[in-house]
Amino acid sequence: MTTLAPPTTYAAGLDAAHDSVAPDTPNVVVVGPGGFAYTTPARLAEGPSWLSAATGHRLHGADVRPVPNRVAAHHGVACVRLVDPTSGDPAAARPDLLRHHLLRAHTRLLARTVELAVADLGRRTTAGGPLLGRQLVQAGLADAVLLVEETDGLLDGGHDAHPAVFARLVRGGRALLRLLGGASFLIDGPGGAVLTAEQVGTLYLAVRHDR
Repeated sequence: MTTLAPPTTYAAGLDAAHDSVAPDTPNVVVVGPGGFAYTTPARLAEGPSWLSAATGHRLHGADVRPVPNRVAAHHGVACVRLVDPTSGDPAAARPDLLRHHLLRAHTRLLARTVELAVADLGRRTTAGGPLLGRQLVQAGLADAVLLVEETDGLLDGGHDAHPAVFARLVRGGRALLRLLGGASFLIDGPGGAVLTAEQVGTLYLAVRHDR
């Protein structure tokens, strides 16, 4: 079974998404429903500035508890839960920008996974020919490329239907991983990074936090 190198920059995209919410506040981490948050271990070590996804208010005095997640940790992402935080003053923040930038990071991850798929499927053969030459494989890759381009266009146009766009990225990412087969679901395969993006998106993107 082929081992695929995983996309490695989703964690950096996650940090950039947090930073977009309040550019003048260092080490921002947005806290989602239930007090859960995803960020990088480096940001946790530096001491985050916690902000509520629902209100944009600062959060203080919480008991920060790690939530074990082996797959996300392998891809440089940590999950924590804030227990009994105190809501402070509102920050000069735009929590809605987190969702926009997370969709960007997820889209870039799928674009890199397409590149990995083309390289990997071009090396693998079936019935004496490369898998990449099969019509169904080509159609699946074309669908993934189209999804990336359409999502980029929606985000460039200021589209804000974040749950719907996220759902399309989830479906497209899973279809792409099926093309790669079992190799994508090894801990070192792109499946782990795609799963991490799904978990982060489920917290921050699957529902609107302002309702």
